[in-house]
Amino acid sequence: NVHDDTPITAIAAGVGVSPILSIIRDELKKDATRPVSLYFTAPHENELVFRSRIDELFSTATQAQAHYFVTREKSSVGLPRRFSVSDDVSSSELAASRFYVCGADTFVRAMWCSLMEAGVDETRVVTETFFESAL
Repeated sequence: NVHDDTPITAIAAGVGVSPILSIIRDELKKDATRPVSLYFTAPHENELVFRSRIDELFSTATQAQAHYFVTREKSSVGLPRRFSVSDDVSSSELAASRFYVCGADTFVRAMWCSLMEAGVDETRVVTETFFESAL
């Protein structure tokens, strides 16, 4: 349960944004001034699911920012590269945020390791993974 005023930094890959968006929506409903950063990555621009909802939600909050990364094509909405904790997350976020990470298992593991390497206490990191289908 995250009902406090700790800044939120969320990191999502693909459909992993769904549970994170739910958390962010709930928290911003309680306090639209709460600092929230979302780092959302996908291979293709059309896989940045719920982007219009995210943009709309964040436009009503005073300290919310969404950052998009598109890894396999040029994009008009996202940076054309992989997301990196060390390159993209600010030192103030690393020092104070509660982190939520959701995506495929390999992505979540890599992000968790990067957060630990950056000095984030593991008690401030919440993860949710899903497994890609072999179908």
